[in-house]
Amino acid sequence: MDESFGLLLESMPEAVVVVNREGEITYCNSKARRILGKDVVSLKVWEIEGLESGEKMRDFIKSLASGRYTKKREVFEFTAGRKIFYLSIYATELLDGSGFILTFRDITPIVESSRRIEELNDVLRLINKLLRHDILNKVTIARANIEILSDEIKSERIPVALEALDEVVELIERARAFEQTLTSGELVEIRLGDVVKEVAEDFSVRGLKVRVEGDATVLADKAIYSVLTNLLENSLKHGKSTEVEIRVEKRGNFAVMVVRDDGKGLPEEVIDRIFEEGFTHGDSAGSGLGLYIVKKVIERYGGEVRACNDGGAVFEIKLKLAT
Repeated sequence: MDESFGLLLESMPEAVVVVNREGEITYCNSKARRILGKDVVSLKVWEIEGLESGEKMRDFIKSLASGRYTKKREVFEFTAGRKIFYLSIYATELLDGSGFILTFRDITPIVESSRRIEELNDVLRLINKLLRHDILNKVTIARANIEILSDEIKSERIPVALEALDEVVELIERARAFEQTLTSGELVEIRLGDVVKEVAEDFSVRGLKVRVEGDATVLADKAIYSVLTNLLENSLKHGKSTEVEIRVEKRGNFAVMVVRDDGKGLPEEVIDRIFEEGFTHGDSAGSGLGLYIVKKVIERYGGEVRACNDGGAVFEIKLKLAT
């Protein structure tokens, strides 16, 4: 190895190892020796003591040598003494094609933090699930008893109490939808037409007529149902709509879903704020989470949502087409 090249690798802040195309270590800088051990030169890189998943490393090197590996980055677990390290390894081919420079970066704090966050999320999801279950049970009991009392006691306060309990149930459902929005997993192929028809059926029994035109398969997950449910709920409750038209069409690499109702429209003075967290307006204001959830879900899909008035309220949602 050229001396000036060796000095350059030695001065690098990361641990650096050079291997030939067969995976044999031909050089490692001092930082690499502190992590991997002093006597690793001439070993195959997958033979390094403490390296877990040696077969994974062997496949990594073989893929690099064959030119089949395009990502050129992998994460490996490495044990030194009683401590476990997680090393992100990035490969760069030598200019003469004789081998590869492997740059090791310790990402242990990142991996451990991610695991702690996921563990805390699991606990929070369980707590929220239990709370929702228990609260809904109590609300159901309270509502049933109030309805029974309404047969015996005539009071204008009873409908107010029943409405408040219904709002508690709605808040719990909103919280469930928001949790789903933040914790949903991998995006999959979903037909918008199927989602629209299923959600529309739930609203048809409440007197909202939904007309559907067009279809497209997009990248989304189950939270897409909460998006459409929130929009139709707003049309029915806040817009006082009786009919909604949902049109789906393809534009380039995107599907555009336009939801248009025949209601009273969105207040022009607040139309720019309706997607803000907790924003409410008017006598029929809810929790202020519905449209915020819509925006967050669509953004997580890599899409966009906007709103305007054209007779009634119009929501335009752009989603990535599945390929």
